[in-house]
Amino acid sequence: MIQVQGSLRAPTRPRKLALVTVGDYISIYGMRKIAASAERFFPDLRAYFVTTGGRLHSIKNILFSSKKEAAKLTPPDLEAIAAELADYDMVGFSSMTIDAEWTKKIIAELRKAGPEVYVIWGGIHPMVAPEDAIEHADAVCVGEGDLAFDELLERLMAGEDYRDVENFWFREGDEVLRNGFRPLMTPEQMQERLHPLYAQEGMEYIYEKKKGKFVPVTRGDYLDYDGLSYHTLWTQGCPYRCSYCSNTAFLAIDKKYAQIRQPSVDYIIGEVKAAVAKHPYINTVVFDDDCMGALPTPVLREFSEKWRERVGIPFFVSGIIPSYVEREKLEILLAGGMNRLRMGLQSGSDRLLKFFKRPNKPGLIPNMARTIADYRGFMIAPAFDLIVDIPVEQEDDVKTTIRMIHDLARPFTLNVFSLRVIPGTTLADQIQEAMDAGDIDIEGIDQNYHTVAPTAANVLLFLVATTRLPKRLFEYLLGFAKPAHEEQRQFPVLLFLVRMLFFVKRGLYDLRFMDFSVLPGKVGWLLWKIGFVGFWQKYLVRHFDPKRHSKRLREDEVVMPVPKVFSSGD
Repeated sequence: MIQVQGSLRAPTRPRKLALVTVGDYISIYGMRKIAASAERFFPDLRAYFVTTGGRLHSIKNILFSSKKEAAKLTPPDLEAIAAELADYDMVGFSSMTIDAEWTKKIIAELRKAGPEVYVIWGGIHPMVAPEDAIEHADAVCVGEGDLAFDELLERLMAGEDYRDVENFWFREGDEVLRNGFRPLMTPEQMQERLHPLYAQEGMEYIYEKKKGKFVPVTRGDYLDYDGLSYHTLWTQGCPYRCSYCSNTAFLAIDKKYAQIRQPSVDYIIGEVKAAVAKHPYINTVVFDDDCMGALPTPVLREFSEKWRERVGIPFFVSGIIPSYVEREKLEILLAGGMNRLRMGLQSGSDRLLKFFKRPNKPGLIPNMARTIADYRGFMIAPAFDLIVDIPVEQEDDVKTTIRMIHDLARPFTLNVFSLRVIPGTTLADQIQEAMDAGDIDIEGIDQNYHTVAPTAANVLLFLVATTRLPKRLFEYLLGFAKPAHEEQRQFPVLLFLVRMLFFVKRGLYDLRFMDFSVLPGKVGWLLWKIGFVGFWQKYLVRHFDPKRHSKRLREDEVVMPVPKVFSSGD
């Protein structure tokens, strides 16, 4: 039994509700969907953003940050945040595990300033670590929150008993009521949801450290965090069970999390058009889906055609899995306006990929990279994710990964992450077993995963991602590559310089297409305002035309079968 403190029951017919996102972003999709629906019950609803100061997407922060995020919330900050929230009957928090500790500190301070406030905690962390979250909140959402939160609010507003609402755990005295899970939303239910709250004047507030208070979110805040982009999710679900991913925790809840679900093409286009109406400067839409590229070809074709006709701005697909890379799908997306894609490679070592339980086949990654490289003139260099500083890796694993990156078809860029463990995942169990045996040690998820060890291996990794070295020089330098957990000389200054060069080249890729989706700030907006961005993208960027540029599949190309994981029946 968990010993808890705080209110015993939620307020009947609450008058005021605040939703708080704790984390280094303001484009959080889940909270914005919840807010759009909750506004029906609370017209005076406010959405607060407490950014933790690290700016994970800031190149400056990646280059200069330490293991801990550079800027922290001080005790006076926590007191000011709590004082603002203490005036509400209910406060709903949303955070990922990387920001869970900050959420706990804010809740603790809120308990002092407003002991009667009913605290609800949702987002990724309560789903993967509910036992931890319920020690601090009065209720935690442990599954999909859309319909569950609607039902909770409906019960409360009607004065009805709420304690059996599925997808929630509730504290009652010293006990915790652990309810079961409701079925996942169907595509039809997703279609009925309101579009997410976005740029809602008078409703969105962000904590300003310099002023020590919440201030209205402005266009400048959106530019500082998202540049000229709009972030959204169209699909939900992933068929993979990679041990490091929170999807393993979701699949433990319901195996149907493996199915890819999405509302209609018209729905997502309507959402984007509504956002562009609020911020006409948006010139890239970022789909933060896990595997949008796995959608059936007819669905992608409908999307591409309607997008080109009704939206007409570039889009970035961050959810493409190597085994789903096919020329036909690439050309369909390029014809619709895709200007960038991102996918996870994670490692070049078959042994580590098996450790991560990530599907792979011989030759898959090189073939995939060659296929994408054929379309280099029509999109920004693809971004490949890699995980480094893995405590169980061996020297051969490190060298194999560096060699793979050195030999990949170009151009490309990398997102390099130091391994951090998310609670509730299969990897957490794997690592815990090794730690219990005294074999390894690893940083927690609250540490900055952009901060990689300044080893010779990581220096070489960024170097070969920037340029292909002469063979003899590469082989010589590769001899110095060792796993991060082995004792060795460190090269922090050299790592800084090489990463600086790497990011300069990456920025040039973006500027070639006048894309400011990962280059935040107001410079892009000024260039858009004077018409330079529009002119450049219309006349100086090559646009893919299937009739002119379509290529035949190579005879030796490996085309992977697409698993039947779609709930729509396609």
